[in-house]
Amino acid sequence: MSPSGLHFDLERANRILANHDAIANPSWEASKKVVTNLWGDAAVFDDMVACRQAIFKQPEMAGAKKHLVVPHLAETAALSMTTAEEFETVTAPVLVVAGVEDKTHDPKAARELAEAIPTARLVIMEGCDHGPYFEKPEEFNRIHLEFLLES
Repeated sequence: MSPSGLHFDLERANRILANHDAIANPSWEASKKVVTNLWGDAAVFDDMVACRQAIFKQPEMAGAKKHLVVPHLAETAALSMTTAEEFETVTAPVLVVAGVEDKTHDPKAARELAEAIPTARLVIMEGCDHGPYFEKPEEFNRIHLEFLLES
């Protein structure tokens, strides 16, 4: 879902790191800022904010933060990267899903990932940004159920 990981993008990483302040301060406003940064103002609704806030309020999140930053720091990003050659060894069925309007993860990355995995099926969802599971849940669930039943 909205994959990345083949290439490090400093601008994208800095946007994501700015969201990590909400882990230390899981207020409604901080959680809403994270959701807005991911999906834009127009797409944000209260359930999305409440979901993020509930995640940030979990006691384990403070300790997890040090691990969450690893892929977003230039000096440690390579630790969480997987090469195209490594993805080529995947033999299990893989569903790669991205929103056509995703501003957080370029759908080009989803295409590149799907091309690297011999068993991948790529779905680019129209009318979706970063979270098709929120934006078009019925279609998202249908696609996943079909994939699971075929696999």
